[in-house]
Amino acid sequence: MKIALYAGSFDLFTKGHEFVVEKGSRLFDKLLVVIAVNPQKNGLFTFEERKKQILHFTKNYPNVEVIVSTKQYVVSVAKKNGAQYLLRGLRDSKDFEYERNNAHINKKINPDIETIYIECPDDLKSISSSMVKSLVGSQGWQKVVKDMVNEQALSDLLRKNSEVEITKYWQKLAGEDAVSKKWLEVILTKHSESHRHYHNLSHLVDLLKKSDELFKEVEFDSIHKAIISYSIFFHDIIYNPQSRDNEAESAKLFMEYATEKKLMQVLFEG
Repeated sequence: MKIALYAGSFDLFTKGHEFVVEKGSRLFDKLLVVIAVNPQKNGLFTFEERKKQILHFTKNYPNVEVIVSTKQYVVSVAKKNGAQYLLRGLRDSKDFEYERNNAHINKKINPDIETIYIECPDDLKSISSSMVKSLVGSQGWQKVVKDMVNEQALSDLLRKNSEVEITKYWQKLAGEDAVSKKWLEVILTKHSESHRHYHNLSHLVDLLKKSDELFKEVEFDSIHKAIISYSIFFHDIIYNPQSRDNEAESAKLFMEYATEKKLMQVLFEG
């Protein structure tokens, strides 16, 4: 059985990666897609999130398996899993020089391993994980990016971008002390619940941006700005479509935060 291993950080699984996986699945009896650590890159997604993005695509390829390996050389993972080949995607000559050097080192570690190169088509050569992530945040970025990644990866990008925006607004409002960090996690977790189709992270970002516009048009003092902002963060933070007590329960949760933060003292005596 011919087994190949395709490794990468895959810190956003792109259409370029999909091309290599599709080709590898046809060239080999079995293809192992290995999510590995790249010490030169700061990861945006967890390993589980990356795996979910890959599985969204590989569910259509029964001979492809996805695994996570964080503390072993790629060639060691290949040997452990009986893989005789390393699969690598090439976009340009710069990629080739980099991959050729890696192949030379891998051959020293495991003389039995062979590296196979797959050249990406012209329409995919400009796509990389880092390039796609650099496009996020500008107006209309979703339309630009949607053809570069699959639906799961795009959904993850939307969520991560919302988390970054919410964190920025929250830190400006509440600070970065331990209590504020704890409640930021509560806010992000609550608004990420899978049953939310409207009162979610994106909705929260939209309201926070609208509040910025409001504050530019209407003059509010700092206390009233804080009241409006906290109302946005905590409105429907408790959201059960089957319940009629969402507003009351959300208010209770805000009071828990206000008590822990000593918010009334901060607002009216600070």
